[in-house]
Amino acid sequence: QKINIGQGLACTPILRFSDDEMETVSEPVMAIRTQEYHVCNNDRVIQLKSGRLVMPISQHRMGAHGICNPGMIFCLLSDDDGLTWAESKSSYYRCFPDGHGWQEPGVIELQDGRLWLWARTGWNGGERCGRQWESFSDDNGSTWSEPQPSQFVSPYSPLSMKRIPSEHPHAGDLLAVWNDHSGRFPTPSYGDPKWKGPSWGIHRTPLACAISHGNGSTWHHHFLLEDAPDHGFCYTAIHFVDDAVLLAYCAGGVTTGTVLDRIRMRRIPLAQIYGE
Repeated sequence: QKINIGQGLACTPILRFSDDEMETVSEPVMAIRTQEYHVCNNDRVIQLKSGRLVMPISQHRMGAHGICNPGMIFCLLSDDDGLTWAESKSSYYRCFPDGHGWQEPGVIELQDGRLWLWARTGWNGGERCGRQWESFSDDNGSTWSEPQPSQFVSPYSPLSMKRIPSEHPHAGDLLAVWNDHSGRFPTPSYGDPKWKGPSWGIHRTPLACAISHGNGSTWHHHFLLEDAPDHGFCYTAIHFVDDAVLLAYCAGGVTTGTVLDRIRMRRIPLAQIYGE
């Protein structure tokens, strides 16, 4: 069965089921009952080799002035194809000195059986640019290690990651897509007249990808996807087809100042990313 994950009015993850390629769907089922603001990004729910479904969540309190930035990150877990869900035993909350916390987590299953979770934040120990923070689980997502800064330097924006499946060239490698602010690619400065401040005053350009041949400890084949200084690029969905990868992501910012007003889809041969 295919599962369609949506968002309710209270930002509650909702499931519908279909057995006819989404021509008809079942009545909605709430994955969690609490009425807070639960963020589950697009293309985030994964199924493990064991069959367990893992949904990474960031839960935000509704404060006096709206949604509170720091989120509590945890995972929803299902062992019955999404009919019922339970929360992971571990959950983490932290408010950094800049007022932000962990948001928009993602997760992937590694070849050694561990799960790897990452989450965005704007804080990097006082540095202007932040990092993705990471946490690991060796029991299929039930418990998680204390989050730590990862090697992914990025602004306050999400990272996406998928494993190249078995039927494709370079099967087993990881592909990560994020706004790389490590200095590897030029980034616009706040004084650049071409930069119009898309994405709420936070740079979401350039957009880049890279390949890991193992469990994500080292990354190679860094490839620039987008670098327009008057756009912002984020919320990437990844799908492999034939010998290429399909990437769909937000790519706005020119006309309205928000990156969310335009969607772009690209088909990129894997050989191009590998430099073959």
